Amino acid sequence: MIQFVRYVPMVAALGARVILAVQESLLPLLSKMPGISQCVPVAEANLREWMSSVRS
Repeated sequence: MIQFVRYVPMVAALGARVILAVQESLLPLLSKMPGISQCVPVAEANLREWMSSVRS
């Protein structure tokens, strides 16, 4: 997942509201990244409400 974070600013520039559900250890790093509207721990995220899988 972390390899796709580089695309967040481009997606946000297109008007998307980007919310990331990440491992607790990545929160300090990714929550400050430009373009991210919200960064939440995976354990607290309701992934059934909002999710878009990223495939390589």
